[in-house]
Amino acid sequence: MGTVFGIHAVILEPNVYNLRAKLIALHVLATILPEYRSDDLSVIKKLVNDLLHNISENMWSTSKYTVKRMCSVKEAEVDGKLQKLSSSISESTTPSTLSTESNTVIEAAFDPDKSLCCSIEAGGVLTHGNGGRGYGLSCSPITSGVYQWNFHIAREHRGNEGTCVGVSKWPITEYNHRTTVDMWLYRAYSGNLYHGGEHQTMTLPSYTQGDTITCILDMDAHTLAFGKNGEEPKVAFDDLEATVLYPCVMFYSTNPGEKVKLSDIQIIETASSLPAGEPYCAPEVSVIVEANIRILQNLKTEADKSLVQMISPEDTLNAVNLSSPSASGGEEKESKSSTDVSYQGVTNDIAIEALCKEVWPVLAFVGGLDTGLRVGGRCVTQPIREKVLFLV
Repeated sequence: MGTVFGIHAVILEPNVYNLRAKLIALHVLATILPEYRSDDLSVIKKLVNDLLHNISENMWSTSKYTVKRMCSVKEAEVDGKLQKLSSSISESTTPSTLSTESNTVIEAAFDPDKSLCCSIEAGGVLTHGNGGRGYGLSCSPITSGVYQWNFHIAREHRGNEGTCVGVSKWPITEYNHRTTVDMWLYRAYSGNLYHGGEHQTMTLPSYTQGDTITCILDMDAHTLAFGKNGEEPKVAFDDLEATVLYPCVMFYSTNPGEKVKLSDIQIIETASSLPAGEPYCAPEVSVIVEANIRILQNLKTEADKSLVQMISPEDTLNAVNLSSPSASGGEEKESKSSTDVSYQGVTNDIAIEALCKEVWPVLAFVGGLDTGLRVGGRCVTQPIREKVLFLV
């Protein structure tokens, strides 16, 4: 069961990296398990033990993958800031937000047969030409999996930007950015989002010449995320309904001259864990722990019976008593040698580990960890006071 929740019980490596995927798995279990009935108490006890184990491991154990991803994000942020200050920024691109290790890189190029009022240069560069509004689609159709790529704004009319980036269907029936239902677009001038009209619920940072926009398209989760200059990508669209999509650029201005470079198209083997909304919402650790606690709460009586046995002093708290003075019986009063000090340190470590792994999960179940606003949690909208599920 530990592997489903994202932590392997032995090597503590995540088998599922995507926060949304973890929450979906936990939500399914929270729905199914209350209907499960068994007269065998050992089955319920094992289930409760597994859930408490996941609460402990998600709280106290940081996987190598998480550390590596955090380092990659920080490195990309620094590189993005340095690149923006560089005098040669117009000829360079921001490094990928995620490590390219083990990712498959494919050719980044625009398709001449899928462009309008644009010229295509070597190296995946699309230039807006004369003739009015135009667009260009890449040569790479995306049908499944998770893809990431960069759009570098090589030339733009500062203060009067006329570029949108995103994804598109083919063929295109309409290419007005305000009304098209064939494209999912992120506008340079205002940071507004468009698909079948302007999306009023979310606005991203505006961008201009010299900026780089990272896109992450998850065809399985039907989401499209954008990040500016190495920042963590944010999900802009979560309802993409298309079987085939293409990275695209649209020039909605009638002024020619804009230039956008497409680069670093990668097939990502596993999706990045998109942000949980902190600091405004609970961090990812609290999100997963609270989801596990909710499952235990839904088990009600079955969980209570098992917990009564688990919190008995003879089993759970014995390890904590290893470091207490009474544990040795008080018989030896000789001065402590270096070996004694070393042993005392070991027993203290054992006691702390026992508290974290055995006692703390039970306390978290009883009192909760973070009952505030969190992804996957329930909240009440204003003013109609409708109960909804909160998602980023």
